[in-house]
Amino acid sequence: MTLTVENTGEKLTPELASTLTEPFQRGTERVHTDHAGVGLGLAIVRTITHAHDGTLTLTARSEGGLRITVELAATAEAGVRAPDALERYHRRPRTGTSE
Repeated sequence: MTLTVENTGEKLTPELASTLTEPFQRGTERVHTDHAGVGLGLAIVRTITHAHDGTLTLTARSEGGLRITVELAATAEAGVRAPDALERYHRRPRTGTSE
């Protein structure tokens, strides 16, 4: 199953787009200060996607904004329950973190 979401906004470099799944990262400064976003949404999407052995792809759109694609297996034929997948995700070796 594939879910693709596209939004509009300022132009982003591919390098900046690749950082947006890190907690507290935002692509640009907020135009409206009444929005409470702090840069956790895509980090949460990444965690859930990886917990289900899926892939998350962020692509900077040439006209501005992002294309976000989540790909998940259509069925649970492998017999892996979500809690098992989440536990496996948290046990994986991590690179590039400050932990």
